[in-house]
Amino acid sequence: MANFLKYDVYDLELTAVRVNTELRKFLIDTSKRIIVFTTNYGEKLDPALIWRGRMDKHIELSYCCFEAFIVLAKNYLDLESHKLFARIENLLEETKMTPADVAENLMPKSAEEDREACLVRLINNLEEAKAKAEEEAEAKG
Repeated sequence: MANFLKYDVYDLELTAVRVNTELRKFLIDTSKRIIVFTTNYGEKLDPALIWRGRMDKHIELSYCCFEAFIVLAKNYLDLESHKLFARIENLLEETKMTPADVAENLMPKSAEEDREACLVRLINNLEEAKAKAEEEAEAKG
C-alpha cells in the first residue's frame, strides 16, 4: 500500500512514547506522506493528533485468512501451491495471526533456508499460537 501511494511507513510502538508531546514531535518531524502502524489498541491518542487531514483513515486490519496467506506465499516464496498449504489453511482457521506475523515467518532467514523450511516455521508458530490460546481459554474457565 505504501509503495503504491508513495508514502513512508512507520511502525510506532506507543508504549515507548511517554507523553503526547513526544508523539506530536515525532509526527511533525516526519514527511507529510506517512502511514503509521500500531497494534496498541488500548492506547488513546490526543485528539489533536487524529484531526481530519492529519489522520485521513483508520483501517482495522483483520487476522490472516488463507486467501491472504496465498498472496503472501506468492510474494515471499514464489509459491502458488505446496503440500503444506492444507495444514496451514486449517491452522489459520483455528488461530489468530496477523498478516505481518505470517509474512515474517515466510521470509527466509538465510540464503540456505528453502521455501519448505519457511512453511514449516509458519506451521510451528501457528501451532504454538493455537496452544497458547487454548491454554488462556482454559485458564479463564
